[in-house]
Amino acid sequence: MKQDFISVVVPFAAGAADAVNDRLSAMNSTCRSRLDAQSPDDAFVHFLSINVVKADDQHAFLVLEASVDGNAEQALQRLALTIGDELRFVLRAAEAGPKAGEALGAYLARHSVRLTQGWSFPWKTTVGVAFSGVPGMSVPRIVAEQTLA
Repeated sequence: MKQDFISVVVPFAAGAADAVNDRLSAMNSTCRSRLDAQSPDDAFVHFLSINVVKADDQHAFLVLEASVDGNAEQALQRLALTIGDELRFVLRAAEAGPKAGEALGAYLARHSVRLTQGWSFPWKTTVGVAFSGVPGMSVPRIVAEQTLA
């Protein structure tokens, strides 16, 4: 099973950081419930984290990171379908989100940053270390093996 890493970075005004954090707190259990409610054969998220990072008094970023089965582009579409309402709820607090007529998955893809472990070009990649979870094992396989234990 191919796995991929997702890093989405959405800039917004730092003045909205508290409101965005409040919405993140409010949606946490709902997102977890929606992702956990998927049948084991449909599960695709190994790890998901969404946080606010304040750069300074003017600038902040909503950072979504995930380790997923499949490729990043497909996983962004699946996240948009699975927890899209919750993501839109948070993005509204940041006064960010898809342009009119733009799908949420496309918006997330537009704000995605590829992680690398070395210098690279184009500069849309960022040096970083991604959480690999259980390399080569899909979420359905992990769930099946857990059931056997």
